Amino acid sequence: MNSLENLPPLLAKARSVRVLFDAAEHNRLPHGILFYGGSARALEQVCTCLASKLLGVPAEKSLDFHTLRPANKSRTIGIENVLALVKEIQQSPAFGDRKVACIYDADRLGRDSANAFLKTLEEPPAGTFIFLMTTSINKILPTIHSRCLHFRIPGEDRIEHEEWRLWLKDFESWIEDLIDGSGAGDIGKSVFSVYALTVRFQGLVKEISDQEWERIESTLPSGVNADQKDAMQAGASRGVRHRLLAEMQEALLHLSLRANAGTPLVSETAKSCALLEHLNRLLELNMQDGAVVEAFLLNCLRIWTKKKR
Repeated sequence: MNSLENLPPLLAKARSVRVLFDAAEHNRLPHGILFYGGSARALEQVCTCLASKLLGVPAEKSLDFHTLRPANKSRTIGIENVLALVKEIQQSPAFGDRKVACIYDADRLGRDSANAFLKTLEEPPAGTFIFLMTTSINKILPTIHSRCLHFRIPGEDRIEHEEWRLWLKDFESWIEDLIDGSGAGDIGKSVFSVYALTVRFQGLVKEISDQEWERIESTLPSGVNADQKDAMQAGASRGVRHRLLAEMQEALLHLSLRANAGTPLVSETAKSCALLEHLNRLLELNMQDGAVVEAFLLNCLRIWTKKKR
């Protein structure tokens, strides 16, 4: 079966994806592959379609398709689950001569869990393919990193939500006021805007996260348990927050490039983007999204109102 035809056109035409499917077609596919990119949905689509091609049937319906996901709201992959996957991998295929194991959010493998998996990843049984997926390749442990071939899958999940577009427009207007000096003339109004934007941001995070989880949950296979669902829901919410902050940074970059033509805004833009990236990382430590955006906006107020003109 040509599973490549089942992918969205953007993915089907991507060079990395075509290389993978061509290798599978000619029996040259490496046994350990690390898929990475900005879209968890795209990663899963490619992995599932490639597994279907290898197994000759839809992967979700095959007894030779094994999966491992983070569990609980802490989104960890425990050593017990890793050992259970290793045991499944070591068994003979139920049909044919191939097996595929997919590890979702492989960056959630702790050191002990990863160590329990290294020998199998390096020397799996004949006919076994192991796919690892991550949207945070910099968090993959070096021992895992070095035992896989890496393929970047294109696609960045953008937030398609009307209220979010309006929020970004208001955010840009607020920054523009700071750039042209009108915001500095009424600090009280600018501060009030910070808290108004923060409250709206918090509401949007919840609404968009709920919508994203509803979409994901409707596509889950029947074997996903409650702990795995908790982890996936927590991961979906965190992913939404990261994407929102990434779009804020993108908006800031575009705005600063077109604002005040002829006057470089490099220093202010660099400081704001570095701050946003730092706060984005704090989300991994369970910092509240409202606190993150409030800290960012208050610092933007300080950075941009001090701009020398």
